[in-house]
Amino acid sequence: MELAKDSIADPEILENGFLTDSFVHADDALHYIPMNLHENMTPFFYHGYVSVIQSILKIFLRNPTGPSELSPVPSVEVVLKHFAEIDEEAKKGEDEAPMAVIQSDYIHSYTDVGGKVQYALEAIIELARETSPKGRRYIDNPEVQEQNADFEKAADEEGLPKCENDLNFEIVRTKLGLPAQSAGPQWFFLTDFDSDSDSYAETEIVGDSEDDESEEAVYEGTKYEESKEEPAEESDSNPEGENTGRPSEEEKDEDETNIEHDKKSESE
Repeated sequence: MELAKDSIADPEILENGFLTDSFVHADDALHYIPMNLHENMTPFFYHGYVSVIQSILKIFLRNPTGPSELSPVPSVEVVLKHFAEIDEEAKKGEDEAPMAVIQSDYIHSYTDVGGKVQYALEAIIELARETSPKGRRYIDNPEVQEQNADFEKAADEEGLPKCENDLNFEIVRTKLGLPAQSAGPQWFFLTDFDSDSDSYAETEIVGDSEDDESEEAVYEGTKYEESKEEPAEESDSNPEGENTGRPSEEEKDEDETNIEHDKKSESE
């Protein structure tokens, strides 16, 4: 839930009012929004997306025995009901409920142009999976492994219960109203292709330049394809004047004629 804790800073904005690709690239949570919504990627859209993530966190922190009848499990249905609560509160106006008015405006700037709760849930779950023992970031990054070890130690010290489904992200997804299998990030920038899992994964350039061959990389909108070079066909003909180190057909005929002539001379 680190995504929801981050302060809403003014993002990079193009002259036409849209977010720059570099800004989208830098925020992993935005990679789970379909690329066909790129034309709606404005600061208001972004703030609305962050508000959705913050709403999910607020639902998590709800007291299940509190006044709200909503479940503390942020399924798609529960989050939408939470939005309805915010809209109802916003009707009181800026004087009585200024924060509700602002949050309602932001959320609608996201949902009214095609943004969905599912995209935020997808980002939260998949980014959590990536930093879990099942994720590539965990496998590739010792720092993430250390953070997980510290968390496990703290959980044990506090006596938090463990569940055999703690890393069963498929169950988490279905319980929250998402398909069991993730479609993965929708945006690809600098990536490498994992041939073992048939999937793309983020990577960093190693070396001083992009020409360094220590990482194979593809760029946004491209698909990795192994180049299969076919061996060049051998030609029977030699280019004129090329020295191959082998006798030509004419030289072979001339040598055979000379041998026959020598044999005939010896017999005489």
